[in-house]
Amino acid sequence: VLVASLRAHDVNDGELISFGLHEMADLEAWLQYLRGRPDGDASRIALFGESMGGAIALGYAAQHADIRAVIADCAFSSVSDTAATSIRFFTGLPPFPFAPAIIFWMERAIGGSASDLDTTKWIPRIAPRPILLMQGGADTVVSVESGKKLFDAAGEPKELWFEPTVGHTQFLKMMPAQFEERVIRFLDRYFKQQ
Repeated sequence: VLVASLRAHDVNDGELISFGLHEMADLEAWLQYLRGRPDGDASRIALFGESMGGAIALGYAAQHADIRAVIADCAFSSVSDTAATSIRFFTGLPPFPFAPAIIFWMERAIGGSASDLDTTKWIPRIAPRPILLMQGGADTVVSVESGKKLFDAAGEPKELWFEPTVGHTQFLKMMPAQFEERVIRFLDRYFKQQ
């Protein structure tokens, strides 16, 4: 198990969050480290990510066939889709006209397009590897519809765990026993088959 956080998060350096555009390189470095360890098993790598980390895990797995499974807790379906929800939560501003303006400036700051940060375009390429999606119905950061949009776009095998009263990335905190049971059951189902 390697536990890491992304650039510009927690105690990590950096001030610019690129919603996956540049963070994929961080994930690649961590996975190269794991793949190079003599005590590791590169054939048994699963990714777990929360929020933007979940979207990045899905995007990375779409590009790397050696990732065996993905668990995404409250991942955004696209930057554009969730911008209005996040803007309202973080700033209290109305989505329009601020969401389009913020996306405009975000694209210039990160050197990329919001349309390229669309997890619904990445997730179909993961099949036939398994995906567990979690989405809380009380999420105020990522649009509540994100989980359903990702589930609809994903190929099989896939699971969606939706809980109406759970907030953003709060599954472990609000439902620790159920979280542990579901995650372990999911990983056991696909990794014990080896």
